[in-house]
Amino acid sequence: VQDVLQITGTLQSQSGTAFAPLTIGSTDRFAVQYSMYTGDGSGADGQCVNIGSNDLGGRFGEDGVAAGVAVCFDEWANNGDHGVSIFYNGGMIWENIALCENRANCAPVSLFEDAAWHQVRVDITTATRGNAAQVAFDFDNGAYGGYGDIVNYQLASPAYLGFSARTGVATNNHWVKDISTSAITAAP
Repeated sequence: VQDVLQITGTLQSQSGTAFAPLTIGSTDRFAVQYSMYTGDGSGADGQCVNIGSNDLGGRFGEDGVAAGVAVCFDEWANNGDHGVSIFYNGGMIWENIALCENRANCAPVSLFEDAAWHQVRVDITTATRGNAAQVAFDFDNGAYGGYGDIVNYQLASPAYLGFSARTGVATNNHWVKDISTSAITAAP
């Protein structure tokens, strides 16, 4: 039996988080790879992988942490916002919003809300000079992805790797497994 981190189940009005400390700083390059699962319910709300603080700061689980990087897979449009987004310190730096109604089976939501396991990799690449960074994600080994640039990157300290998710009136399982990380410390 494989270990699975269940962030939410198919019950209404759930909010789940899980965080583990990281030993990285703002100049370190960082990658996380994991498998994610979304499905089995009536379709809401979403889940994120977070690199930064260990607090949502009043944000919903499908929008990620308030301080740090969040790559989010949102399967329910509360305000026309279902799709995939990258946030930095709560601000959107990249998004791909589905152009259909909830549960209408269009990309990018149809890529992940399918009750199947999918491979996700997130890379934070810091600039050699200065404090810029790029956050890129890869979904299912090149099938889909995106990236966003950060002009003034500062990682929360202490830093955490986290997962967050939420359900509402509509529900889904939001699970992750096979989590691995790597970091390259910047040369002094």
